[in-house]
Amino acid sequence: MTIEEQLRLHEGFAPYPIFDPSRGRQIVGIGHVLDASPLPDEMYPMTEDRAMQLLRSKVETLKATLQARFSWFQMMDEVRQRVVVDMVFHLGVPTFRTFTTLIRALESGNYGEAADEIRCTIWAHLVGVRAVRLASWMRVGRESM
Repeated sequence: MTIEEQLRLHEGFAPYPIFDPSRGRQIVGIGHVLDASPLPDEMYPMTEDRAMQLLRSKVETLKATLQARFSWFQMMDEVRQRVVVDMVFHLGVPTFRTFTTLIRALESGNYGEAADEIRCTIWAHLVGVRAVRLASWMRVGRESM
């Protein structure tokens, strides 16, 4: 599965702006947060092609940010990188940085502890099965659910 397919699975698709209670914000397309990145000239309903275009751009930016800020990111396998990108896509970098125990586990390559930390967050309670799935993938380094 690609990161775009993974985010489509976890975020869903909203052709019109909707309120996302897990973020407390308005989103459209595939998890595009409107107050963080307004689309003033956008026509609705948004097409899935347009949503994928926005998603690809956001994913490229997130990957570059993660590579620049966290030296351990590039050392992880592709599945674990997708777990981190998925979390940061939903949380944002500033909130992700507050997960210091998780980040320390990732830095040390202790993916079992990192998986436990994902499951223990308030975020995990907000997103439910998404966090369960991501924690499992972090633990084993492959898609397992």
